[in-house]
Amino acid sequence: AEPAPIVHTLVVDQLMPQYYRMDGVVAVADAATGGNMLDTQVEAVNQIALADLIVISKSDLVSAYDLAAYEKRLNNINNNAPRLHAEKGHVPTGALFGLSALREDIDPEEIARWLGDSVHTPHAQHHRDGHDHKHAENQIVSASIELSDPIPANVFDFWLDMLLALNGPDLLRMKGIVHVEDVDFPFVFHGVQHIFDAPIPLKTWSGQNATSRVVVIARNMTREYLEESMSMLRIP
Repeated sequence: AEPAPIVHTLVVDQLMPQYYRMDGVVAVADAATGGNMLDTQVEAVNQIALADLIVISKSDLVSAYDLAAYEKRLNNINNNAPRLHAEKGHVPTGALFGLSALREDIDPEEIARWLGDSVHTPHAQHHRDGHDHKHAENQIVSASIELSDPIPANVFDFWLDMLLALNGPDLLRMKGIVHVEDVDFPFVFHGVQHIFDAPIPLKTWSGQNATSRVVVIARNMTREYLEESMSMLRIP
């Protein structure tokens, strides 16, 4: 299944958002057959790209070398999502929930986990392990930015509007925490393509840390393009 339309439904449907919200996208990555799926199925690539958590199954059926090579490919698509290895199909039930940062009582450590640990995520690569994988996997790229000073609201809105207008269908996912000038608390936001959840104000936020961080996962564009776009958020 293509995950983006499901996420859209949970946001824009007239009835469902009254009762349900998306906690997170969990993708099961089959270590035995997943490499072939990434080569042949664009939906498989998009599932990994949009995942908040990746559960790797059947890792006991492949060699350590093949498993490492497969996990490297997963990292090239989505280096932000945590990994969980299923043991003969079993995973700790609690690990599949509490994935979203879109709640008012979220703490900084949970936001950091949601956004991923590394500011510099891998480039999409066209040559890996001696092979040229000319598939959707090579079109996925991610980038992020950290800003130590609050962002003027009009600057952030202009940047987001421009990025959506020029690249909306290819923006697989955007998420972040943003400190806006003249506002005492930050906001957490999340979007898939051009559809965004209502931003969550963290009114109980405490401390002096006003660092904003934005993560973008996209296709059919370069990381350099994304980084140049996000540089608009830096105030001279």
